[in-house]
Amino acid sequence: MIVELFERRIKANYPKGADINLKRAITWKIAHEDIEKQRNSGILGSLFEVTGFYYNKNRDKFDYWNEEYGGFDYTGKVPTTTIIRKVEMKPKWIYKITSVTKKIIR
Repeated sequence: MIVELFERRIKANYPKGADINLKRAITWKIAHEDIEKQRNSGILGSLFEVTGFYYNKNRDKFDYWNEEYGGFDYTGKVPTTTIIRKVEMKPKWIYKITSVTKKIIR
């Protein structure tokens, strides 16, 4: 994957008492405006090649559905019954970066 990084030129101003979600939204908006202005003015960002792999963290992991309890037994406190189903967990994908290399193409 090739990634282009730009120098930050516009700083975000956050309102007092803003929660983390509002700050993230403002940061995202300002960053996109900053990159667009730099590209329109002819500034080129630094290019990097990022390599890595991703895997399913929950591969070969299961939860146990307890029919008598009517749900998943995460605590182990619910009495077990003979009616238990083994249910595969939902995939949780993790991306691991193995290397980052600066590219001089331009």
